[in-house]
Amino acid sequence: MILDETIRILVELGLTHTEAKLYTAVLGLKSATARDIHRVSKVARQDVYQSLSDLQEKGLIEKTIEKPARFRFTPSSYAIDLLTQKRNEKSQELKDRAIELCKNLEKQNEDTGPQEIPQFVLLPKSETNPISKMDKITRAISNAQNDVMYSISLPVFLKYKFWSENTWKRAVKNGVKFKILIYIEDYEKPKVTLDPILQKTDLFEIKWTSRGPPYCILILIDGKEAFYRIGSDVNCPVLWSSNPYFVALSKDYFKIKWEISPMYTETPFKNTSNAHKTNICVEPIKVDKITKGT
Repeated sequence: MILDETIRILVELGLTHTEAKLYTAVLGLKSATARDIHRVSKVARQDVYQSLSDLQEKGLIEKTIEKPARFRFTPSSYAIDLLTQKRNEKSQELKDRAIELCKNLEKQNEDTGPQEIPQFVLLPKSETNPISKMDKITRAISNAQNDVMYSISLPVFLKYKFWSENTWKRAVKNGVKFKILIYIEDYEKPKVTLDPILQKTDLFEIKWTSRGPPYCILILIDGKEAFYRIGSDVNCPVLWSSNPYFVALSKDYFKIKWEISPMYTETPFKNTSNAHKTNICVEPIKVDKITKGT
């Protein structure tokens, strides 16, 4: 079983099946003649000499100068490192070649004429998982130039904060302005502790609201892209749009909600039209810069 597994792995690292059988035979014998290797490996004699020559060329075995010549293995740790390095180099070559070919195909397709860019796309989960490198939302925030706007429920905001706070900090350092509108329910006790960089900047603003349930999560990027997470949970599907009219409508909706939302206080809705909600128990949010409402 160990021998079969060793041969399988060596084949995956780039040896032929015959080379792998001969190499493991040499490992077992420490030092051996071609006749000995043929006897142990059960490889046809005519194939033994050619494969031993190939292994020697690859730096995996050494051949002594004597008659009959004897073969001994290169230390296995060195041999594995050598095979792994060659495999990585081959993978990089294939990657570079694939990228080049795909770019050429893209250019050919572009040259065939103008193509309509989709303006509404229901993104797969693989592109909306915050911990994935393929997360389109995180990449959009990282590439933002001007502003990012969130309309989000408190529980989901806390999850996004855990995943995205470093991305927010990098964006703020690049001058991107954040406006985050958080929906809270009567029973919720908001407590948000932000990184000091976000606490001290005027570019990161938070407001509370209870006007209307958060049927979806809205994220706007530079007034050019809109992400709608359809539902109030992070596992819900996401609709992405770059349609200028749809994005503008979403931005206008956000601005209205933002302007009518009260400034933060220990009881967010005291002395507002929602005064009946002053029984909400709220711990002070640890954010120095909170935008005042109009």
